[in-house]
Amino acid sequence: MRRVFRWDSILAGVVAGYLASLVCSAVLGAVMLKSTIAQETVPSIISGVSFLSIAIGSGYAALRARWAGWLHGAATGALYIVTTILISLVLFPEPLSMVAVLERTVIAGLVGLVAGAIGVNL
Repeated sequence: MRRVFRWDSILAGVVAGYLASLVCSAVLGAVMLKSTIAQETVPSIISGVSFLSIAIGSGYAALRARWAGWLHGAATGALYIVTTILISLVLFPEPLSMVAVLERTVIAGLVGLVAGAIGVNL
């Protein structure tokens, strides 16, 4: 059997990541409504939700691909963050630092790589 790069698994992983982000954001919103979380911690919490969503989506993509989980996971993480940045640029047009974009893409790819390596073995 010839193994190929599975774009369908990567796209499914990105969608799963966005769904996880939606659920996590709803839970976070409910928690923030009922508690007194300091405003300074909100950006860190949002980044955590984003990276958790990337991990979930990357694990799912690797599980669907059934091979090269690290590769499918890294591609899912990078595609997730790139689409998120593009959507944010459309909705909130403001200047972005290319260094920050590159940094977030690399971190997302690494999170995806680890999650994919774990997800392929589930």
